Amino acid sequence: MSFIFRRSEDSGEQTEQDELSHLYLSSTDLFCLLGGPEARLLSCGDIRLPRTNDDNLQRKRDTWLGKLVKRLEPQGWVDVEGNPNDELRNALEALRDPYLVISEHPRYIQPAFVIAVTATEATGLVAAQGPVGWGRWSLRPFPSDDRTIWSAYFRDIVPENSFPFFPAERSYHAAWVEDVPGELLGYIRSGAVRKAREYAARAGIDAGVVGKLAASAAADQMRFHVSVNLFGSIDASSTPDPETTAAHEFPRYRTALVLPSLGAVLSDCHAWNPGVPDDWFYVDDDDPERKEVLELTRFLSFDTHRSGRLFEALSYVPTYPTSIIPR
Repeated sequence: MSFIFRRSEDSGEQTEQDELSHLYLSSTDLFCLLGGPEARLLSCGDIRLPRTNDDNLQRKRDTWLGKLVKRLEPQGWVDVEGNPNDELRNALEALRDPYLVISEHPRYIQPAFVIAVTATEATGLVAAQGPVGWGRWSLRPFPSDDRTIWSAYFRDIVPENSFPFFPAERSYHAAWVEDVPGELLGYIRSGAVRKAREYAARAGIDAGVVGKLAASAAADQMRFHVSVNLFGSIDASSTPDPETTAAHEFPRYRTALVLPSLGAVLSDCHAWNPGVPDDWFYVDDDDPERKEVLELTRFLSFDTHRSGRLFEALSYVPTYPTSIIPR
């Protein structure tokens, strides 16, 4: 996997980016540098940071911090107490309290990338390759706060040859709650075109597009899964109090099946609705109520994107819909 970084007119800035790209951090390094269990990135499961309900967490954190200082203090990245220097602190800022997190959703291994976005900045985590070893990351801060060109910087980290996405014939969006969870996804994954088209007709969504999706999904060798976690509005200026927006208080997330050849994304989504507690997102995985809460927040979203821009296609999670698709 290769990465392209655009050279700034300021060669010093480029040198800093080059040096930073060769700094590899483990998940426990990130845990310490991001401030421990308060870091919002810990809520995004694909990165596999340490569990926050470990009774021995503080003792372990002290051990991890000691190892971090021993390794990184001689290089000038942290001081003797483990506080990062300005360059590293700036690169970590978006990871500490992101509004949006986009990551590859792997089945058995760590994701190839994690992108954290705030209202003014973004940083990517790229999985280490080769001899550096599994479980380590390099930092790729977006070199500009101009959001109009973030899609290009996203592609520096999520290269088209590994994660392609082509323009759809037209843009389309639909979101709905299934009365039989997983029904359409089952048809899509098994290539059951007729059943998928019947489902679409019953649901009032585009049967032609859904039929193409089912026909190509099983055979599409380029398809991949992405996780998207939304904690608040990307445009913080759009709310009178960005710290207490409904989206901030009630996070949403989705696991997206991306079909590159169709420019399509089928997402298994979860979002707050009046039938669940306000803190539903933070219910522990081992809590008996977790499964029930997930079912009560679940819905599907289906989108096609004429732009062909993957960052645009993944930079949101729909709100909970009001329509329920009957059998």
